[in-house]
Amino acid sequence: MSILQKAKDYVEILFKDKLSSVYFYHNFIHTTYTVNKAEEILKHTPVSEQDQEKVLLALWFHDTGYIECAQNHEEKGVEIMKDFLKKENYPENYI
Repeated sequence: MSILQKAKDYVEILFKDKLSSVYFYHNFIHTTYTVNKAEEILKHTPVSEQDQEKVLLALWFHDTGYIECAQNHEEKGVEIMKDFLKKENYPENYI
Protein backbone atom coordinates (compact mmCIF):
# COMPACT_ATOMS: atom_id res chain seq x y z
CA MET A 1 0.00 0.00 0.00
CA SER A 2 1.36 3.44 -0.90
CA ILE A 3 2.09 6.08 1.71
CA LEU A 4 -0.68 8.23 0.20
CA GLN A 5 -3.25 5.44 0.59
CA LYS A 6 -2.07 4.84 4.14
CA ALA A 7 -2.39 8.56 4.88
CA LYS A 8 -5.90 8.65 3.42
CA ASP A 9 -6.97 5.64 5.49
CA TYR A 10 -5.38 7.06 8.64
CA VAL A 11 -7.00 10.48 8.25
CA GLU A 12 -10.39 8.93 7.51
CA ILE A 13 -10.28 6.93 10.74
CA LEU A 14 -8.90 9.88 12.69
CA PHE A 15 -11.75 12.14 11.60
CA LYS A 16 -14.35 9.40 12.12
CA ASP A 17 -13.18 8.59 15.62
CA LYS A 18 -11.99 11.94 16.98
CA LEU A 19 -13.46 14.92 15.10
CA SER A 20 -16.20 16.76 16.94
CA SER A 21 -19.50 17.08 15.08
CA VAL A 22 -19.28 20.87 15.47
CA TYR A 23 -16.76 20.86 12.62
CA PHE A 24 -19.09 20.21 9.73
CA TYR A 25 -16.78 21.76 7.10
CA HIS A 26 -13.22 20.81 8.06
CA ASN A 27 -13.78 17.07 7.81
CA PHE A 28 -12.86 14.06 5.68
CA ILE A 29 -15.13 15.09 2.80
CA HIS A 30 -13.49 18.53 2.61
CA THR A 31 -10.03 16.99 2.87
CA THR A 32 -10.73 14.44 0.12
CA TYR A 33 -12.10 17.19 -2.14
CA THR A 34 -8.97 19.28 -1.54
CA VAL A 35 -6.66 16.36 -2.33
CA ASN A 36 -8.61 15.50 -5.49
CA LYS A 37 -8.42 19.07 -6.77
CA ALA A 38 -4.69 19.19 -6.06
CA GLU A 39 -4.23 15.93 -7.98
CA GLU A 40 -5.96 17.52 -10.98
CA ILE A 41 -3.67 20.54 -10.81
CA LEU A 42 -0.54 18.44 -10.34
CA LYS A 43 -1.32 16.44 -13.50
CA HIS A 44 -0.72 19.62 -15.49
CA THR A 45 2.24 20.93 -13.50
CA PRO A 46 5.91 20.05 -13.99
CA VAL A 47 6.45 18.79 -10.45
CA SER A 48 8.43 15.66 -9.60
CA GLU A 49 6.56 12.62 -8.26
CA GLN A 50 8.42 13.04 -4.98
CA ASP A 51 7.26 16.64 -4.61
CA GLN A 52 3.72 15.68 -5.64
CA GLU A 53 3.71 13.12 -2.85
CA LYS A 54 4.81 15.76 -0.34
CA VAL A 55 2.06 18.15 -1.44
CA LEU A 56 -0.61 15.47 -1.22
CA LEU A 57 0.59 14.25 2.17
CA ALA A 58 0.43 17.81 3.49
CA LEU A 59 -3.12 18.15 2.17
CA TRP A 60 -4.27 14.89 3.75
CA PHE A 61 -3.20 16.24 7.13
CA HIS A 62 -3.91 19.96 6.70
CA ASP A 63 -7.02 20.01 8.91
CA THR A 64 -6.35 17.06 11.20
CA GLY A 65 -5.50 19.44 14.04
CA TYR A 66 -9.23 20.13 14.34
CA ILE A 67 -9.51 16.87 16.28
CA GLU A 68 -8.21 18.90 19.24
CA CYS A 69 -9.41 22.45 18.56
CA ALA A 70 -9.65 25.10 15.85
CA GLN A 71 -7.06 27.40 17.38
CA ASN A 72 -3.60 26.49 16.07
CA HIS A 73 -5.02 23.50 14.22
CA GLU A 74 -2.40 23.91 11.50
CA GLU A 75 0.47 23.33 13.93
CA LYS A 76 -1.29 20.35 15.51
CA GLY A 77 -1.87 18.92 12.03
CA VAL A 78 1.86 19.13 11.37
CA GLU A 79 2.53 17.20 14.60
CA ILE A 80 -0.01 14.54 13.65
CA MET A 81 1.53 14.17 10.19
CA LYS A 82 5.07 13.94 11.56
CA ASP A 83 4.04 11.22 14.01
CA PHE A 84 2.29 9.29 11.25
CA LEU A 85 5.24 9.55 8.85
CA LYS A 86 7.73 8.47 11.52
CA LYS A 87 5.61 5.40 12.32
CA GLU A 88 5.55 4.60 8.61
CA ASN A 89 9.36 4.92 8.41
CA TYR A 90 9.10 7.74 5.91
CA PRO A 91 12.53 9.19 5.09
CA GLU A 92 13.47 11.49 7.97
CA ASN A 93 14.93 14.15 5.65
CA TYR A 94 11.46 14.62 4.06
CA ILE A 95 9.56 14.99 7.32
